Amino acid sequence: MKLRLKDTKVVTMIMVAVIITMLCFAIHGCSSKSSSGGSTTDSTTDTSGGAEPGKVVLSGTVGSGYTIAKAKPVGFFAKLFTFAKDAYAATSPTVDRILAVSFNQSNMIISEATFTNNAFSLSVDKNYPQLLVFLNGTTTIGTYKVDSTTDLDTFPLQDSLSTNIDLGTVSYDQAARKMSGTLTTTNLLAKLGVDQVLAKAFGLMDNGLMLLSSLDVDGNNVIDLKENKYFSFSLAYSLNSSEHPADMVGTYSDPGAVTYSGYSFMFRDNNGTYSSGTNSGLLNWSLATFTTPTALDGSVTWGPNSWSADATSAQLNFGPLFTTPATPPSGTYVINVPYSSGSGTQHFTFNNVASRPIDANLYDVYIPSLKLTKDGNNHVSLIEWQWWKRQSSDGSWIMPADAELGMVLGGNGFALCSFNFECVNGAIGFTSTGSVVPPAQTFALFDVGILYWEKSGFHYGFDWR
Repeated sequence: MKLRLKDTKVVTMIMVAVIITMLCFAIHGCSSKSSSGGSTTDSTTDTSGGAEPGKVVLSGTVGSGYTIAKAKPVGFFAKLFTFAKDAYAATSPTVDRILAVSFNQSNMIISEATFTNNAFSLSVDKNYPQLLVFLNGTTTIGTYKVDSTTDLDTFPLQDSLSTNIDLGTVSYDQAARKMSGTLTTTNLLAKLGVDQVLAKAFGLMDNGLMLLSSLDVDGNNVIDLKENKYFSFSLAYSLNSSEHPADMVGTYSDPGAVTYSGYSFMFRDNNGTYSSGTNSGLLNWSLATFTTPTALDGSVTWGPNSWSADATSAQLNFGPLFTTPATPPSGTYVINVPYSSGSGTQHFTFNNVASRPIDANLYDVYIPSLKLTKDGNNHVSLIEWQWWKRQSSDGSWIMPADAELGMVLGGNGFALCSFNFECVNGAIGFTSTGSVVPPAQTFALFDVGILYWEKSGFHYGFDWR
């Protein structure tokens, strides 16, 4: 195991940490004590009545490669505790439940399908990307590949023009552990209300949502949200510019001056399940380890560079920056926290974690360009922005359309800070260009930082110092 120490080489991450503290990785939620409103209960579908307002019905017919044996809820405990033994033993695995999984800024949300003979149907919230997961008990048999042509792994429904999307006959590829339907790309995109450009932009980044198929993170054979538990695992990319805040006064920062520094991870027990109440002191968070699918900077096991645990949540930060390989490896990540008693270890397992391709060229990464205006007191009175993206197809720089930015990006925050990290905070918009008046400052500007997150959960921190 290796321990990562904070040193001067990563001092720029302090700026990102300021913004992360402010936003608390809000896309995964810093607190999810309230998981009501469908988050911890199954959402069933009335297939005869059509979709409710703000909902879309996803439906399909069972095809080849698997069989349906719907879980029979015999009483309360039977519904919560569903054990999956030998789920892969048969040539055709058995699926007993189909869930759509999504998350908003405070918690995860699941909707469960109803079955009628050989067909299934479920109603989902169109405001959030939906991952369709096929399960045997709590074991994931496979996830639905929305469209191979555009690499969509989830349903981006926010602009959907249809209230009912029939996936056709849904079959299973056991080698790939993927389900796919007979609905064509052309018809699918028409129902989603997006074109090929938007679909490919979303398909590039929605890899980050694959980890939502890990529905029993603490491994007790119960779906976490059934117990009001919410564990999140976040990936953050760090980027820095060779320019300084003084270079941004009256002139837009150069997106080509931004370089990739590395990445870090964060695990959160958002409800404090293992750090509050009778479980306070149950785990020794300071001795936690982090096991990766393949080696990061020469090791597959790391200790946290920082941690916290209290009555509301527990958090482990792993980094501050990994650089090899440049693209974080996909696969299974396990957080191991020993019991304070010295006997045993609690494992938190995230399967099916996937990252997005990233390298020194920063292809297809959304990069903010900022121009600062200062007043007579030498304080920033206006921030103007532009969004840029370098295309992987030909290396050219373009300004993404507002529709693309609005579809892919989930939120952001900026910070203007002094040398001592006294900061004011705000946000820019997800339009190609725009401006915002920042809060008043009383200090000399030393650092400018931007943190944004995509709807996939990937985070990007930018620093100009």
